[in-house]
Amino acid sequence: MTWPCGPCTQADIDLWLAAGPPNRGRARVFVGWARRHKICGKIDIATRPAPVAVPTADVGDLIAIARRLLDDDAIALSDRSPGCW
Repeated sequence: MTWPCGPCTQADIDLWLAAGPPNRGRARVFVGWARRHKICGKIDIATRPAPVAVPTADVGDLIAIARRLLDDDAIALSDRSPGCW
């Protein structure tokens, strides 16, 4: 089948996904449907990696680290300054 705007290619899908549309999560389902109905050829949609859990620090720990960076002369100033940001 030919669409009025021409065939949809892998490059078209990649460009559309890169734009970050809010409904991009449904694209895999749609492309699967379109392939089953022979509307499009082989188009791959990469799966999103699972989010990595970022450990959170206790506020008290953060304050202790900040104080150490400000006051501990055993730590080089070149390391202390960036650590405060």
